[in-house]
Amino acid sequence: MAIIGINEGMRTALLVLLLISVAGCGTWPDVESPMGRQANGAWPTLLPTSDLLAGVETDTDEDADTARLLARADALRRKAALLRSSVTTDAEFDALRARLAR
Repeated sequence: MAIIGINEGMRTALLVLLLISVAGCGTWPDVESPMGRQANGAWPTLLPTSDLLAGVETDTDEDADTARLLARADALRRKAALLRSSVTTDAEFDALRARLAR
């Protein structure tokens, strides 16, 4: 059924608008408060992040981190090169699988 002057997209938008407006007419369900929450309880106190991080030991060896990342990137590049190689026989496939398992 075609309404004059309204295309398919406009019809869909009108239908969505109608469904949203009808859904808004209902009453909100009466649910209990979540378990463990008191209605008039005090809010938790917020701590500064410096107090939270005071007991955390940080590793600031950036050279070692950089070396690990470069080694991992190199290993991934080598693995990608292996995966790009052509495999035509079962023996080549088994050899490739064994090299990738290392």
